[in-house]
Amino acid sequence: MKSFFKTVFAVFTAIILFFFISFFFSLTFIAILSPSDKVEVKENTILHLNLNGRVLAERSSPDDFDFPIPVPLIGNIGDAPVSGLNDLRKAIRSAAESDKIKGIFLEAGTIGGGQALRQELRNELEAFKESGKFIVSYAGYYSEAGYYLSSVADSVYIHPYGGIDFTGLASEGIYLREMFEKIGVEPEIFVVGEYKSAVETFMNSSRSAEDREQTLEFLTDLNNISIEAVAASRGLSEERVRQISDEFLIRRVEDALEHGFAEGIHYRDEVKNVLRILTEREEDDDVNLITANRFNRSGETISEPRTRDRIAVLFADGDIGSESGSGIQDRRMIREIERIRDNDRIKGVVVRVNSPGGSVFASEQIRHELERLQKEKPVVISMGNVAASGGYWISMPADTIVAQSNTITGSIGIFGLFFNVEELLNDKMGIRTDVVKTGQFSDLPNPSRQMNPAERAIFQEFIEEGYDRFINVVAEGRNMSDEEVRLIAEGRVYSGNRAFELGLVDVIGGLDRSVELAAELSETEEYRVIFYPEQKTFFENILEGMGDKARTRHLKTELGPLYPLLEQYRAAMNTRGAQARMPFSILID
Repeated sequence: MKSFFKTVFAVFTAIILFFFISFFFSLTFIAILSPSDKVEVKENTILHLNLNGRVLAERSSPDDFDFPIPVPLIGNIGDAPVSGLNDLRKAIRSAAESDKIKGIFLEAGTIGGGQALRQELRNELEAFKESGKFIVSYAGYYSEAGYYLSSVADSVYIHPYGGIDFTGLASEGIYLREMFEKIGVEPEIFVVGEYKSAVETFMNSSRSAEDREQTLEFLTDLNNISIEAVAASRGLSEERVRQISDEFLIRRVEDALEHGFAEGIHYRDEVKNVLRILTEREEDDDVNLITANRFNRSGETISEPRTRDRIAVLFADGDIGSESGSGIQDRRMIREIERIRDNDRIKGVVVRVNSPGGSVFASEQIRHELERLQKEKPVVISMGNVAASGGYWISMPADTIVAQSNTITGSIGIFGLFFNVEELLNDKMGIRTDVVKTGQFSDLPNPSRQMNPAERAIFQEFIEEGYDRFINVVAEGRNMSDEEVRLIAEGRVYSGNRAFELGLVDVIGGLDRSVELAAELSETEEYRVIFYPEQKTFFENILEGMGDKARTRHLKTELGPLYPLLEQYRAAMNTRGAQARMPFSILID
């Protein structure tokens, strides 16, 4: 018996040692790979932006790793590779000024990320073309989002067995009412706002007429933005591009040439020959390509002015809550706001909001702290992909609100959501509960029984009061009357263009325009831009990856397209009190 335990202990010890040795070997290997030396750029070089399969985000990782790292017993650390708009913007602008860079080779057929960030990157590429240098695009397959971005190129090429998906936008909802009826679960819904459809997933069997109306409106706006951009870049009329989209006229790669969506059908090595010709290189010569990461470590990049003054950009990204975890946590955000307020070098502030909302309580905590900041320094709100519901709530203390034309915003409404599982427990599972309480409402809310009319009235009153507060916050922030806000509220979602028409935002533009406005408002001529909060290092992300992130990756793999539904449910149930949340997740590819 002793030998058995010795053997088990020895095996267990060996496994632990193997894990730590492998783990630290991986870290050592990564450290060796990590580039630190300054890069030399050769003459006749092409900036290579390979964004296929990557997610476009606000910022790149502070470490230079572009791939998930395998760690023994844990799996891959890091999800899909991320490309930060900040680094891409820096590389593109520097490339326009550098004599050594002759053009850009863009591979972005399947780029992920939000629609507003893609528009900012597209605008950056459009500005690059003013330098007179070329942009060549190539992909095996172009998604709707990928072609929107890639169509900015002077020449678009496609693989002989590839394709272009350019058929417009669609939104599909998932509705669980009949499933709940089958398993004996009753959602308890409290909502204010005719268009506040965040709870429809849990209470309906299909999309409501109001949600269909608002969804069609903003999808049409976003689709029109794409059609206008593609038409302008490809030299086609908007009517013709809309017809191509509506009638699905590009079904084969040859159709792309026929309808003016591409210049050629080539394999990748044949596109390399095109690049050789553009850089006047011989047929056997290698094409000098350099990535944005490497180019940004060269001496060719534009340097920032040496000045004491700063404009701070504070990123508010994700669901809003008070619990620990990812997203916008009120305590963490308040600490960052206090750091900015106490820094005398910071003259103006841009709050970059990219949030579908969340907890009303946490949203108000952040809004109040931003209001205190605004009394000391100019505050400009810059809306990214989504700044709706709670994301719009925290945007109210602003001297100016800036949004992209395809930003999703509004959704001024709130809701409460609980579940009654009495039938599931009693009839389906044979489980009974028995409560002892001192007061009439001591066990409220209790998921093991149905609410009575008096309890429902209390919660509905609570939600309606929260809605009135939301209306007041917006009215004060936008210098509107309560009545004016109520006419455009009701939980309705808008595109940035429509929000501008309604007075919910002040300026159509991106992060750059927001920084310029913050400098103008603070009367700062020369400044450096600094970013908050500080990003986590690769090693901090590894430690995080050992817990929740590992489980999240597993669930994404197992559930596939159903994972966003689970995420929506968890976000709703993990938030205490009233919620100001977007009615759905928007993913346009």
